[in-house]
Amino acid sequence: MQFVFGIDVSCDSVTVAVASDEHTLLREYKINSDKAGFSRLLKDLRSVNHPQIIYESTGVYSRRVRTFLIHQGYDFVELNPLQAKLDLTENFRRKKTDRNDARDLACSQYIRNRLTTVQEKPVYLDLRDNERFYQQL
Repeated sequence: MQFVFGIDVSCDSVTVAVASDEHTLLREYKINSDKAGFSRLLKDLRSVNHPQIIYESTGVYSRRVRTFLIHQGYDFVELNPLQAKLDLTENFRRKKTDRNDARDLACSQYIRNRLTTVQEKPVYLDLRDNERFYQQL
């Protein structure tokens, strides 16, 4: 059985929804974006074999989740916000809330079957950040 973890990232918290198929939600919870919260998420991720993880990239806030998943050795799908909006509005999104977004991301993965995000070397992330900073100046 395949389990999908849909994650919605806010500035100070993370909403997680775990689905076993496109209609069945196993659990939902909200954690803080800190060590205790991520240890709870890690415990759930380790409880299943090869979980699929999907979240919407939300700038600097989602970097904590991304770094956590990379350090723990998990593959994940990182959706750009425009693609997430298009995918979720078409079939799922009723009202935009953190809880609904986490649910819809998890359930939509069974329908869309998106490929995992390719991991870039950290030097490229640093270069991109420096370029943005330079353009801002």
